[in-house]
Amino acid sequence: MVGGFIFGKWLGTLIIVFGLSIGATFLYMFANYFLKDLIEEKFSSRFNNLTEKFKENEFTFFLIYRFIGGIPFFISNILPTIFNVKIRNFFLGSVIGMTPQLFVGASLGAGLNKILEENSEAPSLLQLLLTPDIYLPIIGIIILVLIGFLLRKKFYSK
Repeated sequence: MVGGFIFGKWLGTLIIVFGLSIGATFLYMFANYFLKDLIEEKFSSRFNNLTEKFKENEFTFFLIYRFIGGIPFFISNILPTIFNVKIRNFFLGSVIGMTPQLFVGASLGAGLNKILEENSEAPSLLQLLLTPDIYLPIIGIIILVLIGFLLRKKFYSK
């Protein structure tokens, strides 16, 4: 939201997506090089069912993994070391998979900025919620959560 508030919807989304993707990729490379054995020891038994799915089509399943979310960001960046995801697939999957959520968040931040610039007094909560710049991103969040829930049921079931 802060990126959208400061830089606007489009530029904010680009900055956030590439900043998070680059940082996540560096963390993945660090974890893959230094922490791989520890991560496999801690998590491999819990995610054995996903190993085969990642081997079938690494990029597609990593893209779905990034889109669905639900795992703390730090862990979601080191967990793919179990699946030996290629760095290129990790980066591109991060950029594409995180963009919808980050765009919605940046849109919400840009909407708040627009409302604050247009009003001399702070609007009420009801006025905020009835503004398209606010309620459309909130509807987007709800839709993304529903899509993520359906994808999780379909792809991550045993």
